[in-house]
Amino acid sequence: MTSDRRGRRQRRYRQQDYQTPYAKLISLADWQKYLKPGVKAEQLEAESKRMSDTAAAQRMQPVKLALLARCRALRTRPGALGNERRALWK
Repeated sequence: MTSDRRGRRQRRYRQQDYQTPYAKLISLADWQKYLKPGVKAEQLEAESKRMSDTAAAQRMQPVKLALLARCRALRTRPGALGNERRALWK
């Protein structure tokens, strides 16, 4: 975070700080202790090598857009925030 003469703060994102979640996880000391029970380091490594980061993002994008569209539709319909909204978060 940097500040200018007027005291305004601005966050800087350096290129060397960009990492995938898996790369960030394995950069931590003793990272295996953060895994959920039943998940093995070998499984995560195999999954990370299964497809490129770009391919994974392209695969996720349509699903994410559909979920957001569904949330917007629920928010705009009167009376739609009842049981359907609760079902989304179960």
